[in-house]
Amino acid sequence: MPQVLAAAKNALRAGRDHLLYKAKRAAIERDWKARFRRIYSLHPEYRTPAQPELERQHAAYWKRFGKVRLDTLRVCYNIAHKGDYRIVPEEIQASTLERCLNAGIFPQLLGHKGFYERLYGSIFPHVFFQCLEGLVVGSDLRPIDASALAALLKRLPYPVVFKPSIDSSGGRGLVFPRDAEELSALLGTQPNFVVQETLLQHPFFSDYNPSCLNTLRVYVYRSVRDESYHVLNVTARFGRGGSLDNETAGGIVASVDSEGRFRGYALDKYGEKFIAHPDSGLPFEQSRQIPKYADLIECATHLAASIPLLRLIGFDFCLQQDLNWRCIEINSVSSTIRFAQYHGEPFFGPFTDEVIEYCLRHPHFDRVTSMAY
Repeated sequence: MPQVLAAAKNALRAGRDHLLYKAKRAAIERDWKARFRRIYSLHPEYRTPAQPELERQHAAYWKRFGKVRLDTLRVCYNIAHKGDYRIVPEEIQASTLERCLNAGIFPQLLGHKGFYERLYGSIFPHVFFQCLEGLVVGSDLRPIDASALAALLKRLPYPVVFKPSIDSSGGRGLVFPRDAEELSALLGTQPNFVVQETLLQHPFFSDYNPSCLNTLRVYVYRSVRDESYHVLNVTARFGRGGSLDNETAGGIVASVDSEGRFRGYALDKYGEKFIAHPDSGLPFEQSRQIPKYADLIECATHLAASIPLLRLIGFDFCLQQDLNWRCIEINSVSSTIRFAQYHGEPFFGPFTDEVIEYCLRHPHFDRVTSMAY
């Protein structure tokens, strides 16, 4: 009898999770539909159908996950003037693929910025102190009393970085206090935050945009077939007009090829093209080679290998003035697949088939990612 009751409870729990998943997926699809309406209002030409055979192949390829909308394919095709039937529909990535590849509680746990340095070492910025649910702790995670904190504030090497340690996508809450007074005024504004060192970027990136730290988003995939690690794609992210480099905050992104060269243009959140940076005028031409690119790929692959709980990780790297790469953040949820796909290439590239097969065999209805962003 106990076994029967346990099986019944598990069945009820699974049924509940599946219903919640379907409701969340419907909400995600509505959000992405609204986002594409916004894109079409700004760029009506992006609504133009792709080649009929390409659209047929695309719909047939992805129909295993339910209804297939053609918006992602059409936008990517009209921006890049080329396409691939394996282009991942945004709503399917957000509702289904990501939750299968990065299942359970680990994406949220590993996304806490206050523990990066403790877990993975000095490749991440040094944390002077942080706040955990209102408790201020030092770099050793031991609590700091008021007098010790006041003394620490006076001797920090300003400017420093203040940002939420969780849920800070798009650069929300990121501030650069210039002295102890400015930092002190911020301490009660967030229950969870980190205070980190400021990194100085290499001139290659500051020449494009000196107003913020410009980074490279590197997506690494751990194969479901043989557990090997592969860099899927790399995208340079630049601030503009005083914004952060986050696309959602007004920045622009430029895809980078396997040799570390730009692909000819950058884009904003809604697909506006830029042949050159709108502020500095520097071009995104293919002759522009990112310094120490091979080192970046090695760093990203090595770091991913130390995080075995995730199969898809987006790292934000910056190149310092001393030509060393430092990692700023780990992105384990809400993967931004359009960075690669706006250049006409499927996000998972040659691994798309194995990802689909894995996700069909290993469904996870207990977690879905956030809405369109």
